Amino acid sequence: YYATRSSDFMPGHLEAFAVATGNPIWTQILDRTYQTLEQVQSQYAAGTGLVPDFILEPTGVPKPADPGFLENDSDGSYSFNACRVPWRVGVHFLTHGDARARSLLLPLQDWLHGRTGGSPSNIGAGYWLDGDSLPRTEYKSMAFVGPFAVGAMVDSDRQQWVNALWDDMDLSESGNDYYGETLKMLSMIALSGNWWSPDLTPCP
Repeated sequence: YYATRSSDFMPGHLEAFAVATGNPIWTQILDRTYQTLEQVQSQYAAGTGLVPDFILEPTGVPKPADPGFLENDSDGSYSFNACRVPWRVGVHFLTHGDARARSLLLPLQDWLHGRTGGSPSNIGAGYWLDGDSLPRTEYKSMAFVGPFAVGAMVDSDRQQWVNALWDDMDLSESGNDYYGETLKMLSMIALSGNWWSPDLTPCP
């Protein structure tokens, strides 16, 4: 009740639930999820656009979780939970064109492109909200690359960057990294134009 996980915010799903049920509560939850992400981003990561794995006080004044809140010292950073946010938010923009999704992801993409010099090989596996790398993250994980690629799709001027990220995923071999491979697959579904929303597209 006193905390939430940023990667569990699924705005596209919430909009579909609102249409399916006609219940305005889903739209209210959708609005509050964007407000929460925007508040944390602007107050704690204005220079990077990153959001933390866990957020405290989601019904009040949200803030990043303290180290060791639930999983480890990186609970208040952009790590293996928050890495899903660009995918979650990105697919909402792709399916519904919500301007809030684009506004949330553009600062993140600006920072990421500058941080990596436009090279997917320089994407690490976790960052503090100020953009510094987390300890022992000097390796690549598709759990970060794939969602970053979906997030880049909110801006048509970034097609070259999207293509580079796609090629990086296409050539990657992640071995037994089930989590990274799962997010890679889900991201590539969105990147290839095959992500659909049931409130817009009839079930096959």
